[in-house]
Amino acid sequence: MRRLFAFMLIAFPSLASASGCRGSVRADFDLSGIEGTTVYESEKNFASNTVDNRYRIFNNGWNAKANTGPFHQKVFVKESNGKLIFGWAWKWWGGGTDVASYPEIQVGHSPWVGEVAPNSGFPFRVGSKKLVVDYDVSMRASGSYDLAFEFWTVSSPSVTKSGITHEVMIWLDENRLGPAGSLVATATIAGNQFRIFFANNHGDASGGSSNTWTIISLIADKPILHGPLDIGAIIDYLMHARLLDSNVYVACLEFGNEVVSGSGRTEVRNYAVHVE
Repeated sequence: MRRLFAFMLIAFPSLASASGCRGSVRADFDLSGIEGTTVYESEKNFASNTVDNRYRIFNNGWNAKANTGPFHQKVFVKESNGKLIFGWAWKWWGGGTDVASYPEIQVGHSPWVGEVAPNSGFPFRVGSKKLVVDYDVSMRASGSYDLAFEFWTVSSPSVTKSGITHEVMIWLDENRLGPAGSLVATATIAGNQFRIFFANNHGDASGGSSNTWTIISLIADKPILHGPLDIGAIIDYLMHARLLDSNVYVACLEFGNEVVSGSGRTEVRNYAVHVE
């Protein structure tokens, strides 16, 4: 539903597993309760940071004008015993019906802001590679939000904004937030059950681009806060169902919280994206 940009990823070493819950929880902007030393944090809108010359975390308030009130949103990276913990916290006081932000991580080549780092395995033609993500997420949030993976497809290996063909979102959890488009299918893919929504001529709600594309949203029937998640299997299903063209290229992979209103904090550990 977006866009501007994001960050990250190919292998953070294992940490303790995490759990998630819903509820009315104040976002903890001083990061108390998270072990380790702070490597990076910023509340500045669109702030980003590169980690190990390979990853980037991005405080993506791409459509902040959709919310009528003030907001605070922070991204952070911490290190504990040589292991990384990263994430974001948010507090949006106003009201609204559209997504205002997507604090996130990214790997690959964003069609909006360019390549994160070379040798990531992206872009690749759909169906030509396996794409699996390991992760553990701890999330406490209230209001209107989702937790979602997202990838963009483009018409050629030369990644450009004008070449965008599809936006595919995989909602792992959500609260009081509905997807774009109409329900076209239900499916069990790699052990997870999804409702699948589809819409043509989707565009940038922020008004920053006149581009339009097809959006596909897969909504998990129950939260999926721990990997592995076989995104390659999802791509194969969409191709076989003729929802995703077989001649397009996956440009990147993003992961974050789409936020309309409310507050929360997400911590991500044990994160690794495998492209083979």
